Amino acid sequence: GQGFGIVQMALAAHKIETHYVTPATWKKYFGLNREKGVSRGLAMRRVPSAADLFKRVKDDGRAEATLLALYGEEKVR
Repeated sequence: GQGFGIVQMALAAHKIETHYVTPATWKKYFGLNREKGVSRGLAMRRVPSAADLFKRVKDDGRAEATLLALYGEEKVR
């Protein structure tokens, strides 16, 4: 929790607008389920230039972070 608070304060200090979204919301937007491989596959298709970053099973968190950023770009902007 402390790390999250530090990030919140840094964003506030720089007057960067912040939006919060639940995993259920952004995953529904992309039609994802709980299977991590699906997230990796979608990230590879949506950002083919970075597909190598999502090829390993343990890269699921990186893929989901990328999809969350894409959600923000498409829905919040």
